[in-house]
Amino acid sequence: MPERAPEVVLVRHSETEWSRSGQHTGRTDLPLTETGRRDAEALRPRLAGRSFERVLTSPLARAAETCRLSGLGGRAEPRDELLEWDYGDYEGRTTPDIRDHAPGWDLWRDGCPGGESAADVARRVDRLIVELRALEGDAALFSHGHVLRVLAARWLEQPPENGARLALSTGAVGTLGYERETAVIRLWNDTAYLDAAGGAELAAVLDDHLAGEFELRDVDATMATMTDDPYLDHVPVMTGGVGRAEVRRFYERHFIPKWPDDVKVVPISRTIGRDRVVDEIVASFTHDVEMDFMLPGIAPTGRFVELPHAVVVKFEGGKVAHEHVYWDQASLLVQVGLLDPGALPVSGAEQAHKLLDRTLPTNTLMQRWSKRASD
Repeated sequence: MPERAPEVVLVRHSETEWSRSGQHTGRTDLPLTETGRRDAEALRPRLAGRSFERVLTSPLARAAETCRLSGLGGRAEPRDELLEWDYGDYEGRTTPDIRDHAPGWDLWRDGCPGGESAADVARRVDRLIVELRALEGDAALFSHGHVLRVLAARWLEQPPENGARLALSTGAVGTLGYERETAVIRLWNDTAYLDAAGGAELAAVLDDHLAGEFELRDVDATMATMTDDPYLDHVPVMTGGVGRAEVRRFYERHFIPKWPDDVKVVPISRTIGRDRVVDEIVASFTHDVEMDFMLPGIAPTGRFVELPHAVVVKFEGGKVAHEHVYWDQASLLVQVGLLDPGALPVSGAEQAHKLLDRTLPTNTLMQRWSKRASD
């Protein structure tokens, strides 16, 4: 073996309508969704700097388009060996649907009537593996979930059915290689590049959404960042809306114009995932207008409020699909003078102050804590 053994980089195609819905997609030639195209473009930096002796792709559009958008399409060679498992009579159907008619059906054990078995798929990928093992340089393969799982199992000289244990997400990257003379999997089901690329885009959309709410005070700008069927839930008081018309009405009449003029939002932290963002913030304001989304039916008290919030935002297709907004209603009621904290384990603005300054005292509501300190 050479000093650095060649590697085979495997890329499962990005999202299609059927991969999103869980339908078996064998030879049906579906294009990528908008999300799929965006994810495929995010592969460019993931694969940048790699030199490939061969770039091979399934002839089907979803794999070929993923290859092209990743920047390697100009060198790609279509190969029938990389076609997805032929699902025959089960094409376009989900596993639960299939099992309604064939209880206990298992793709890896039973194969597909009118289509392929695991052994059938193994025979064609075995031919390709012979070519890959003969290369002196690296190769990149763009293909489909089940056939790549069979290929990985066969690379390890395992039965094709063992691919059942190698889950591979849409858009995921894997690497086959060697440890000395032994064929190994060096990396599997890597989607970290999607989290990094997609997270920045989601954060930008959320920033535009918040700017529409608090800076521009513009309902149209806020709604432009949302899906066609959003919902909003302020969990402590169950205000918000379901569906675009109801959410718009809520923003227009009960939310955007109901924030006091001196409202200020201080960010504490932001956590970003593939399809959601979680913000911790502290909102401060003078309660000088009726805030029916937060204090429904309560007249303005003129009191100053500092209130921590947690905001969980889910995205679909790059837009806000829902928001779950949390705060401590007891703390809010204390601060506007409607709840006496003297006999209850609740706090007012102190919880915001503590969140902003971790050096402030902890456990002040726990009498047993203070007694133990004096023992």
